[in-house]
Amino acid sequence: MIKRESIDSLVESVNIIDVVSSYIDLKKAGTTHKTRCPFHEEKTPSFAVSFQKQIFHCFGCGVGGNSIRFIQNIENISFPEAVENLAERYGFQLEYDKNHINFQEKLPILQTINKWFEENLKKKKTAFDYLISRGLTKDTIQKFQLGYSPSSYELLRFLQSKNISFKEAEDLGVIALNEDGRNYYSRFTERVMFPIFSQNGKITAFGGRTLSDHPAKYINSPTTPYFNKSKTLYGYNFAKREIYQTGKVHIVEGYLDVIMLHQAGINNVVAPLGTAFTKDHIHIIKKGDISINLAFDGDKAGLEATKRALDVLMPIGIESSVTVFENGVDPADLIKEGNIEKVKNILENAEDSIKFYLQRVVSKYDLKNPYEKNRAFADGKITLAKLPKVIGGEYSNYLLEILSIQTPELLMKKGKVRTGENIHMKKEFFGLSELSIIRSIIDNPDMLDIVLAEIDQTDFSYYKDLFQHILNKDFENQDLRKISMMDCTSFSKDELQIELINHKIMRSKKELNNLMQNREILFRDKAFKVRTIRNSLISLKKRRTLLHKYKD
Repeated sequence: MIKRESIDSLVESVNIIDVVSSYIDLKKAGTTHKTRCPFHEEKTPSFAVSFQKQIFHCFGCGVGGNSIRFIQNIENISFPEAVENLAERYGFQLEYDKNHINFQEKLPILQTINKWFEENLKKKKTAFDYLISRGLTKDTIQKFQLGYSPSSYELLRFLQSKNISFKEAEDLGVIALNEDGRNYYSRFTERVMFPIFSQNGKITAFGGRTLSDHPAKYINSPTTPYFNKSKTLYGYNFAKREIYQTGKVHIVEGYLDVIMLHQAGINNVVAPLGTAFTKDHIHIIKKGDISINLAFDGDKAGLEATKRALDVLMPIGIESSVTVFENGVDPADLIKEGNIEKVKNILENAEDSIKFYLQRVVSKYDLKNPYEKNRAFADGKITLAKLPKVIGGEYSNYLLEILSIQTPELLMKKGKVRTGENIHMKKEFFGLSELSIIRSIIDNPDMLDIVLAEIDQTDFSYYKDLFQHILNKDFENQDLRKISMMDCTSFSKDELQIELINHKIMRSKKELNNLMQNREILFRDKAFKVRTIRNSLISLKKRRTLLHKYKD
């Protein structure tokens, strides 16, 4: 273990303002520095950093602590890793207990090996020319520390020359024992080498691209105590500052896509290491209000990878988008051809991910066949059920739109939707109530004054646009005319007043439920809001009772 006194000395020796500002921009505000919190979504800055106290605190979500705690939260790493991360940044020598095994001490061996790979690249013309032919500049090759690994014999001889034991190199995933367990061989033979960095910039593994006829074009280091490819994003160490500043990250497919986009000045780009995008990857990048853009190739494999990634993202409710590079091209090729602005425009005009997913679901069916359309509708509802409640409700109209279904009631029935082995929560919609309110106004425009006395356009979840046509007195609108032909209730004056109160009660209950589930709100603020909503509910229910008595 790291000695407690050593940790205390480290905290005293660093300036928390420098630590935090290396990730996010801070603005001086009196005796503190403030910004929007990187750990939760907010519009008004409530994240404060104090130079005098050497601590940070968010008055919105309550997170706080010293420099180590900030590194731990922002990098999503353990406390000991955060201590070592901070110590390395400031050149601070930590002290360990006598029995402590510091795994980080072995990682410089990988740096030594990679320096040799880099020297080999300068000598191996075919390897260097390959990288140049892919569009990389010498500066980019140097920045990403690319290299070349020759034969097994040459690597083993180099290890011996540096007094690096074969066992250590094996532990680090560079070499392995053959089947008889007697002789070592290089895992990377005749390959262009891509060092894989940890979040704080240490080489923890390698990826290699063959220059021979080896059937495995790309291979990565195996899982080691220092590296897990399913929990690593290539290029994150280069991209993280830009990700925090822009609030967005582009996920691409491979090493060269990441490198070429960085070379083009698009720095908030990372890639999985030959694995599907997982929840572990989200933990790396989801710090605060970060949106994710999936920018995979437009071939069958790329589209399938996009769908699998969305299956991970949708239930969590992270804002996401999709960029598909059509016609078999990838961003690296476009940048090589000098189409940097084109790539930027493609990324900036990414498609809404839920719409993309629903389109893919629906495209499997022949919508001219009513039975096929019905199956597409059922499949689409399963997709909506994967989403958080409010988000699923917002996209229900889009499903109806792409299916050309004119009966919104289909999506407004309460019930359960089965998806595989899971049964999702009941879906409650205000749609029928909103339609009936609109229908009542269409049938009797004088009802509008009664409606506006109780609710306004912000109280409509699904038919805000239709209500706007009502407000504009645009009763000849085609959509409004369709509503007038629907089989939905048209209320009398007394019934409408009761329905409006019911509508407000349901919305207040929904707001109360969301409030109770939101753990980010401070207790005193939540208690005040809960009391306010409950008092409002009591008042609304009393009014409803009186109206019922008057009506009767």
